[in-house]
Amino acid sequence: MDPDACLDELRRIAESADSELTDSEDFQRMAELFQGLDKWLSHEGFLPKDWGAMHLRVVTKAMCHFEVKCEDEDLAPEGNCMSSGDAEFDAKCAADIRKRLESGDRWAWCYVVVFAKLGSWTGRAGLGGCSYESEADFRGCDYYDQLCQDAVDNLNAQMQESAKALEPFIL
Repeated sequence: MDPDACLDELRRIAESADSELTDSEDFQRMAELFQGLDKWLSHEGFLPKDWGAMHLRVVTKAMCHFEVKCEDEDLAPEGNCMSSGDAEFDAKCAADIRKRLESGDRWAWCYVVVFAKLGSWTGRAGLGGCSYESEADFRGCDYYDQLCQDAVDNLNAQMQESAKALEPFIL
């Protein structure tokens, strides 16, 4: 029994039929196909591809809990924190960031990671070369909203990848 061929033929017959099946050969064939498919599925046969594909709900930002982590940035602030066209101003910005870093202010120059959490699933997105006053300051900027969406997109991609890997094991 090929469940995919069976389903295709059942659909073809059903689509070509009027409100009543008047062609007894088609009716007989449809009954045979249905019985074959029923027996196949009742004895743990696999579903036709059209019926077996997993369709996951798309996770949205509203469904997630978000966490933010401030990590050390590998990139030096000098030459990377500002590109105003005024070398003196850019150097002062880098020096101010260095001073804040030396005093223990991790938000002065960091790599920020946003985690989108849903149950045991975690998506993540990050942005380097960041300088903020605090986590609250970062959460108030436009990058935060974008990183939240990127983390949710990452979570959805992970879930889709896992679902695809599980397909051969789903009855």
